[in-house]
Amino acid sequence: MEYLHVALTVWVGVNAVLFCLVLVRAVRILAGTHSRTVHAVAVGLAVVSAAFLLGSAQRLGLQAIEAGLLPEDMRSLLLGAGQVALSVGGLAAAVYALHCLRGPLRQIASHERVVDVLSGRVVPEVPADQWDLSEREEEVMRAIRSGMISDNELADALFISPATAATHVRNILAKAGLHKRIDLLIVDRPDSPRR
Repeated sequence: MEYLHVALTVWVGVNAVLFCLVLVRAVRILAGTHSRTVHAVAVGLAVVSAAFLLGSAQRLGLQAIEAGLLPEDMRSLLLGAGQVALSVGGLAAAVYALHCLRGPLRQIASHERVVDVLSGRVVPEVPADQWDLSEREEEVMRAIRSGMISDNELADALFISPATAATHVRNILAKAGLHKRIDLLIVDRPDSPRR
């Protein structure tokens, strides 16, 4: 039983040292960065490391009481004040995590609204397989369906100039009866070879 007690104490001590090193590293990163993203991650890392360091310190104190290195009346202090400190540290970490997630969650909500709007758009009466596209327009259409929307992206993928890509897109839109190239993404169209 004594061996287990010593092993646990060593393990908690190693954890405390590691959390302390992570906390120091996070503070150094905070001092040297100008990136908002890196700053946010470093603050989160510092808060979490500090909370774990408090937990390790509390556990080491309890181990020291068990070993007789600290008086028994310290147990209630460590359990009471230590739990409060751990709770505050955990709460701080949770609040900060929610604060950091606020921006990405807003972006996701915004993207979902865009998808809802796009999926509710009216598609042309003429089915896509009756648009009578040329072979090159079919290639442009396949590139658009794979996510290449801009003239530069299409030009790079198809080895044509951006002006030529724009012309092909304009012709496809005219044949389809559409006005915006983004509409080409929502048309239910199988990418089958030209008949």
